[in-house]
Amino acid sequence: MNCPPKIVMPLVALILAAASAPVFAENILVETARRINAERRKHKLRPVKYNTKLAVAAQSQAKWMAGEGKMLHLRGKQASTFAEWKKSNHHPVNRVINGGYLKWETLFVLTNKGGKQVLVAKPRANEHVGEIIAHGNPKSGPGRFRPRVIVTGWMNSPGHRKTILTAGFQEIGAGFARTKRGDAFWCVVFGQR
Repeated sequence: MNCPPKIVMPLVALILAAASAPVFAENILVETARRINAERRKHKLRPVKYNTKLAVAAQSQAKWMAGEGKMLHLRGKQASTFAEWKKSNHHPVNRVINGGYLKWETLFVLTNKGGKQVLVAKPRANEHVGEIIAHGNPKSGPGRFRPRVIVTGWMNSPGHRKTILTAGFQEIGAGFARTKRGDAFWCVVFGQR
């Protein structure tokens, strides 16, 4: 059977795009981490090592943001009990702990206040986890898929820059998700054990 070129070429392009999608995402995540380390080196900071548990937390958030169509650090409602909090993925700290990178006991202590158990952050607990996110809509052009553009944007944003240049962070994980509409959602999670 002879198929006309008008049908064959789009099918070949579609098959090649589908086959290369995971490789594309993996390559841009490695490149994102490489560019972040280049920025850290410029400021005489040690590079961060790639960590798969942090990558899982980052990918989870990127995928969730793509599903919601919004760039957010916090997911849904904050838990009202410690049992709910332990199962929640509301906050970056939850996602990092639930992914097995840190333990609850490293960051928090459960105390009794007024007859109720209360979760209290230990001193310097917020120095163990950092998260930066980005969103590029289809109107923003192809730069939304380029780590060079995304990392440059983060370095030009005081809050993101501060996280990237936090000396205490030792490890990193990156995530990327794309919507059917063409939005790009990025998440990078930093950690210190």
